[in-house]
Amino acid sequence: MNAASLHLAPLIPGLWLLAPLAMAAGLALWSFRRRSRTPLLRILAAVCFVLILMNPVLVQELRTPASDIALIVVDRSPSQSFGGRLARTQKAALYLQEELKGHPGLEIRTIESSSTPATTETRLFEGLENALADVPPDRRAGIIIITDGQVHDAPDNPESFRDLGPVHTLLTGDKNEKDRRIVLLDYPAYGIPGREITIRYEIRDTEGLGETESRITLSGSGLSTENLKVPVNTPQTLTLPVERTGQNIFELRAESMAEEITELNNRAVFSVNGVRDRLKVLLVSGRPHAGGRMWRDLLRADPGVDLVHFTILRDPEKLDSTPQDEMALIVFPFQELFEDKLNDFDLIIFDRYNVNRILPDFYFSNIARYVEEGGAFLDAGSGGGSGEDSLYATPLGDILPGAPLGKELSGPYLPALTEKGRHHPVTQTLGDFPTWGPWLNQAALNAGRGDVLMNGGQGYPLLLLDRVGKGRVAQIASDQLWLWARGYEGGGPYAELLRRVAHWLMKEPELDEKALNITLEGDSIIIRKHADENRDIAMTAPDGERSVLPPEEGADGFLEARVETPQPGIYAFESGDQRALTVVGTPDPPELRAVTATPDILAPLNKASGGGMLRLSDTPAPQIKMRKSGPYAGGNWIALRANGAYTVNGSASHSLFPPWASLFILCGVLICAWRHEGRK
Repeated sequence: MNAASLHLAPLIPGLWLLAPLAMAAGLALWSFRRRSRTPLLRILAAVCFVLILMNPVLVQELRTPASDIALIVVDRSPSQSFGGRLARTQKAALYLQEELKGHPGLEIRTIESSSTPATTETRLFEGLENALADVPPDRRAGIIIITDGQVHDAPDNPESFRDLGPVHTLLTGDKNEKDRRIVLLDYPAYGIPGREITIRYEIRDTEGLGETESRITLSGSGLSTENLKVPVNTPQTLTLPVERTGQNIFELRAESMAEEITELNNRAVFSVNGVRDRLKVLLVSGRPHAGGRMWRDLLRADPGVDLVHFTILRDPEKLDSTPQDEMALIVFPFQELFEDKLNDFDLIIFDRYNVNRILPDFYFSNIARYVEEGGAFLDAGSGGGSGEDSLYATPLGDILPGAPLGKELSGPYLPALTEKGRHHPVTQTLGDFPTWGPWLNQAALNAGRGDVLMNGGQGYPLLLLDRVGKGRVAQIASDQLWLWARGYEGGGPYAELLRRVAHWLMKEPELDEKALNITLEGDSIIIRKHADENRDIAMTAPDGERSVLPPEEGADGFLEARVETPQPGIYAFESGDQRALTVVGTPDPPELRAVTATPDILAPLNKASGGGMLRLSDTPAPQIKMRKSGPYAGGNWIALRANGAYTVNGSASHSLFPPWASLFILCGVLICAWRHEGRK
């Protein structure tokens, strides 16, 4: 299309035009003051002279119309799958594509926004800037958003979106939707095993439903399933036990309502990390030796350890002439330690201990019972004798995994990991054992039960671990660990070894060789376990669906299975007598905090931009119009802005007063004025 316009191209600089204008104005005033009969001809001559100097030009442009850009934003977040929203979204998107194609000079762009368990939010406006970055404001026709209204990145300043054109919202949800959800108001991230935590929660119903109570189901780590009846829309408190160190997972589930839009937010899942307050350790050294200081320094260096250490300096059989009242030794408090306060200790260590008449057999029975009921016991270098001075001859023999053969091995040897030790969580990361320093003696043991992780001289077991009842036992068949602490011929990882053995005895989940190791990697769950007779892993998804995962063998001796996680919540895994839980998604994901369709969030933006909001359940196919100015929305229609933008491909200019015409006009006016005035 062509268009013409009038412009001025002065023949002299703009400031110089002031002189002829002033002269013309002065001539007109002088003529009127003299009451001249013909001032108009003189004024006309002056005006023609000034116009010729201003040089009016007619400019003709060759213009090409530029298309307007309309943006369709489709919300594909999980909340759009509730009710009939997904079908309405699909139908509306197709309708808009076809309807807008019928408007000439309109270009359509479509972007889709989604939410996953990893993001857990609906973000529709992040892609708008990129989608319209190459579109100037005078070509933006407007935006149509198909959503349920639950948007988490709506602009705080709607006025800033005026240059985008009218923004319209097509709501996909019904007007009177019902929903119930559990909201976690407060819960601790950490807890101490054996103690309780307090959480605050609330069951929230859609307003106006008239419900006053709801039944909830409580389940999780260390809990049997419980059913409680609580008021709705009122904050509640609940105490829960922390069963173990590591992850403790709990779930609250509210009963569903009739015609509820979704039940996914009827449950709340959260995890509390169990951490020990302080580790209470009882260390009993049977006699003074070089390794005693190593044990004491190592345990006292950990601020999380409360150490009680007794060293037996004088056996009852030892006789000398020292008077009793001059001895600075205290009486061994065996009753207080092994009867009154035995269960207060998390770990008992016997270091190079031989049986004597100080501790009666009754207390050895107490220690064995303490282990069977869940305690932890470590025997380090108590000797390989099989006589009456051996721990194996006491009731502790029922819980020790290694039986003494009655001989001591002397001479240097290198501790080495067994095949099982290379893959056991306690020892698999200790390093390259051929570089370790040697030890000099060892008790010969026969491994009757348990796992042998390290061998010593002549291939005899050096480190043994075993489970006894609810507790655990470890046995080190030598008192030479202190050589590594002193760096003898290179030393070895003594501190890491003892730390890992102690944590295994404390049932730390990451060191449990039988536990199912659960890790999250993106949208996948990876389950790892040691190879045993129970190969298959049973999985229970958050919706209660059960399936069996056949694991594959890995190069490190573990079995591994991988499963995708399409929905957030608690996943339970079982293999043999082992059970593990993991949580996918956040405890209170924003995507499920409010799922009923709402106009409130986007209404300010619609109003500020001149757009409107329609509910697809009432108007499934709104009429689309193109308008140069508002209003842009009505009862069953919406309009996009027709900008009329164009691009200029060429132009030509023509002066209205060419030189010959200018001379003719100017001379003609002057002659007429002269002749008229000459008649006077």
